[in-house]
Amino acid sequence: MKNQFIVTKNVRRLYQLADTLQQAGDKTPGLGLFYGEPGLGKTEAAAHMHLQKNSIYLRAKTAWTVLWFLNDLLHELGEKKAGKTENAYARIVEILGAQPRLV
Repeated sequence: MKNQFIVTKNVRRLYQLADTLQQAGDKTPGLGLFYGEPGLGKTEAAAHMHLQKNSIYLRAKTAWTVLWFLNDLLHELGEKKAGKTENAYARIVEILGAQPRLV
């Protein structure tokens, strides 16, 4: 059996959400939320979209602190950890300001 990803109506809706966020315009922050019952493929769809749209894929951790989250994001952006929250935040703003991507 082939391991194949099927683009369903719900996956297309997730892609539409991503396109809407990307087309919102420069300097316009946005937040999209997709949800559903367990087992419907939300994680698989997000991981697939991450590969198709060159987005940053992070899985939330229960005990995340702000700095831990920012350092995980820096890691996904190919950067070194920052020792202070404000340094990590400033670097992320700099990187994503120069090359916006979905997170």
